[in-house]
Amino acid sequence: MDATAAATNVNVVASYLNNIEPLNGANFHEWKGKVITCLAWNDLDVVLREDKPAAPAAGASTAPNEKWDRSDRMALMVMMQTISAGIKGVIPTKNAQGVDLKAKEYLAKIEENFKSSSKTYASTLIMKLVGSQYNGQSGIREHILNMCDMANRLKEMQMEISEGFLVHFIMTSLPPQYATFKINYNTNKTVWSISTPKNQHESGSSKQGQRKYKKTGNKNFGPKNNNNKFKRHQTKGGKMLCSFCDSPKHL
Repeated sequence: MDATAAATNVNVVASYLNNIEPLNGANFHEWKGKVITCLAWNDLDVVLREDKPAAPAAGASTAPNEKWDRSDRMALMVMMQTISAGIKGVIPTKNAQGVDLKAKEYLAKIEENFKSSSKTYASTLIMKLVGSQYNGQSGIREHILNMCDMANRLKEMQMEISEGFLVHFIMTSLPPQYATFKINYNTNKTVWSISTPKNQHESGSSKQGQRKYKKTGNKNFGPKNNNNKFKRHQTKGGKMLCSFCDSPKHL
């Protein structure tokens, strides 16, 4: 690798490091994922995927060993540079024999240390999920996907949340502007789920409503209009009201 290529590689790694939030105890899974992505993107993850090659025979190429050793050094540097100072002192860097840990061993020590904090991480996720509120800045779809992602992470820790609860949390996270949508959810007998096909609940309730009014012949409804789409309910003053809530603002 020439000097220019080496400098470029270092700059790329440095840019990745700036985007990795330091390990602070509650973000282990995100931290680990970003560190591994950083190493893989820069072809430095060989130390995490393969054991150290055997010493080369006389006259054989040493390139595999050099690549592995460089991967080990860089992986250790990336991990140590992205760990909070208070946590870094808790993670051992040597084994029982006093030998420096390799990158894969060091990562295993970090993971072992934070397995005991999974309950704390789960509590953080639960509080974040329950307290989530849609701020209107991102798309509503993105907001829902973020909440689903938190639920999936809890599921991975054997703390599964049912779809019914998840739908409820999503509904309660919506602002007052979605009041009509919430009312529709609360009054609809059909159980909604994250995987419910679009308009499934609407078509079901629509058919039920058509059957209901066809059978009962509700006299509150006026004659159908010309385009055969709506039934009209009129007051004495001639104003049309909603057939369900008697509001003059909609049908």
